[in-house]
Amino acid sequence: MPQVILRIYLMDESHKTVYIDPEETTIEQLWILMSQKLLLDAPSAECFFIWAVSPELELLLYADQTVQDIYDDWEALTASIKAEKSTLATALSSSRPGVLQRTLTKTKVLSAFKSASSGLQTSASSIAGVSGKSSGSSDRTLERSKTLAVLSRTPSMPVVAGKSGEKVHGVSDAEEFRFVFRPTAVLPVELEQALVKAEAIRLLYIQAVHHVIHSNYPTEVALAVRLAGVQIQEAYGDQRAEHRGFVAEALSRFVPEHLIKERKAEEWTAALCQEHSFHTGKDVGTLQRQYLDIVQQCPYYGSTFFRVKHIPALQSFYKTEFEGTVHLGINHCGIHLIEPKAMKIVSWDFNDFVYWDSTPGNFVFEVKTGIKDEPVRAYNFKTPQAHFINDLMHDWSHEWEKKVKERRRDGHKGPSEGGDRDKMRKMEEKKAKDEKKGRR
Repeated sequence: MPQVILRIYLMDESHKTVYIDPEETTIEQLWILMSQKLLLDAPSAECFFIWAVSPELELLLYADQTVQDIYDDWEALTASIKAEKSTLATALSSSRPGVLQRTLTKTKVLSAFKSASSGLQTSASSIAGVSGKSSGSSDRTLERSKTLAVLSRTPSMPVVAGKSGEKVHGVSDAEEFRFVFRPTAVLPVELEQALVKAEAIRLLYIQAVHHVIHSNYPTEVALAVRLAGVQIQEAYGDQRAEHRGFVAEALSRFVPEHLIKERKAEEWTAALCQEHSFHTGKDVGTLQRQYLDIVQQCPYYGSTFFRVKHIPALQSFYKTEFEGTVHLGINHCGIHLIEPKAMKIVSWDFNDFVYWDSTPGNFVFEVKTGIKDEPVRAYNFKTPQAHFINDLMHDWSHEWEKKVKERRRDGHKGPSEGGDRDKMRKMEEKKAKDEKKGRR
């Protein structure tokens, strides 16, 4: 097949173009090309990979598939996800108190998305000027070969075209998608904080902004204004008179979705412009770091998000614990359930879990409550991405267990035996104090 131009997007809707043969170029080679175009060094590149994104789902792709493989299999894959949406919710089949259940066999959504071997042997060195990865790739790199369906927030469009603009043979008009270069699904915060490459920090920054603006990271008004001031300075530089008009016309770029109707447009504009003035003289790199430092304090930072619907154990006319569709996030701490409009956040760390599992269309788990009359509570969430949530839980729990062992070996408490709970408690205390000040 002749070579074609392929657009690979970033989280801020910008993109890079590469010239490839879709039948020969693997996703790992695509990752190497993008890392080279973005001037990322090896430690930085390890934190990112290629995703396929559509309005229906997002996939962290297998390293050894070709670009054409993704196009050939996309329609069947999205059809299987849609079919799961029509599956009726099923109840918890059994209760296993005191046991952390592990599913040893990963669910395969589509046979074409085959499991990667422990040593990837792709011929990345065949791309001119790009050296391939060694067989000693880290576990974190190999983990990205698992397929994960994630909460989709970005629109999609056909992205492959030949020199004259025609699409690549085999691309379906029915299920359009794009390739996106973004942080990988299992990325410990310590690795992010160790990055020094300016472009790597920028990529983390634009993803953090994305999650804040789309209310995956819910914020109170005070914190939203604080973050917006940093973001405006990063975008426009030192404040000038014309910036007020720019901000007024683009409030949705700076104010989270769940908050934008809380105030009138002129009130938001005034508050954001005042906050903008506090950052005069700061350079772009400093501002991006400052933004990340703020959001990294949130216990749900770095989560991969899924849309789920709570299925209560007993149907009732009274209000249930979680109303409607909520965001389920998974990161190094555990699971976070977020209702952005209600500013309700419930978190459980891995030490709380008794059991978790998935069925077609449902993700279920049990957690310890610390309540005498109800020591264990079961939850059931309807979602077409149930198996993907299950996979990601296993990946993050593996990281959590390694950290617990390391800290115990060093004579410290494990991450969920004090650290993460303390962080969450302090966040709640600070939130309560801020609210009290606001009422005054």
